[in-house]
Amino acid sequence: MRASKNWIPLRVDRTMQLFQVTIEPQSPFATPLRGDTLFGQCCWALRNDRGSSVLEQALEGYQQDAPFMVLSDPLPEGYLPRPSMPAAQLGFDLTDVSTRKAQKGLQWLPLASQSEPLQHWSRHLQPDPVERRQLPRGHNSLNRLTNTTSSGEQGFAPYSVSQEWFAPGTRLHVYALIDGSRCDQTLLCSLLSSVGQWGYGRDASSGRGRFAVLECREWEWQAHSHANRWLTLAPCAPQGQRWLTQHCYYRRFVRYGRHGDRAVQTGRPFKNPVLMADTGAVLAPAEWQIGRFLAGSGLGGVSAAMPGAVQQGYAPVVPVYVEDSP
Repeated sequence: MRASKNWIPLRVDRTMQLFQVTIEPQSPFATPLRGDTLFGQCCWALRNDRGSSVLEQALEGYQQDAPFMVLSDPLPEGYLPRPSMPAAQLGFDLTDVSTRKAQKGLQWLPLASQSEPLQHWSRHLQPDPVERRQLPRGHNSLNRLTNTTSSGEQGFAPYSVSQEWFAPGTRLHVYALIDGSRCDQTLLCSLLSSVGQWGYGRDASSGRGRFAVLECREWEWQAHSHANRWLTLAPCAPQGQRWLTQHCYYRRFVRYGRHGDRAVQTGRPFKNPVLMADTGAVLAPAEWQIGRFLAGSGLGGVSAAMPGAVQQGYAPVVPVYVEDSP
């Protein structure tokens, strides 16, 4: 993802407000919890609740660096994801080979250590604080004409779907940036509550993907006073913006998206694949701007069935500090 000659200037988010939303899973999830997927479902909730014209107005300027809402991945309460950087640059000692496997399992940083330089994060990183399990759930194909599994060699075709189960009482944090002129705190909570009530992702009609919204409050990062990098909290598309590429680190992530809600019935549910930088990317903007809490861009042209569909290529970011950087 190299810097483009036609780069988009980074905009200071004067109208964007940052909120921390606490949610509690109420059922297993058949689709991984991701910020871009959650954003898409919130768009469907807005359309179903207030109509297509309201959604179209909210999405005006979405591909021109003016999103009305940007959502992070749901993260363990009080933790940030480990940056996608070489272990040595996070302060890990690589001379002891016996500790390498244990180091890989340390993927979460307590918020209290956020202002530490990234080279010191190895001292504070912890294993997953959330008790969760991936378990398969059996399914079988069904003949809709006879309402049975049919008969003969082709009648019984079992398969399994992986589901993520959370321990009772688990709490997750979603960090949401909203444009105050088009979305307020009440609407944000209402949209997330609607998604949680009807179900997130696959198999929502059979009770999967339920969650409750417990709290929604304004949030402010306690960043290092000389912060010079961004840590992304959702998959994003940083292409076309100006970066110090030699100081950027990320894992590639291909989003094979598909439509939700009533668009599933169009007969063309699949979207075009999108190449993104995965959650936990460390980005170095060529020009640091105070007050910027957002990276990436809004993506269009992702669907042949719905030309107006967009993909959240934005991600909320946390300002972090890397020592001895130019």
